[in-house]
Amino acid sequence: MQSDYQIFKLGWLAVLPLTKDAIHIYIGFLCLLVALILFRRRSEPRTRPAVEPAAATAGATGHVPTDRPTAAIEARRKSQRRRRER
Repeated sequence: MQSDYQIFKLGWLAVLPLTKDAIHIYIGFLCLLVALILFRRRSEPRTRPAVEPAAATAGATGHVPTDRPTAAIEARRKSQRRRRER
């Protein structure tokens, strides 16, 4: 004796050229998509955190960040290139 649901499932299996396992995977994926659409949250636009002035952070960390001069950056890149060539 088969239930109405079982007859419904067997009818769809006869129409679709897929196995029972494949149909279960597609149904699960469809349920996931429906849940994502129904329960999605609108996220706030991401903004960069406010940067504190260097003087305010100097007392906390003991270090005052400064801009690196271009010459120092180029010297570091040059030494890194030499290391890679070895």
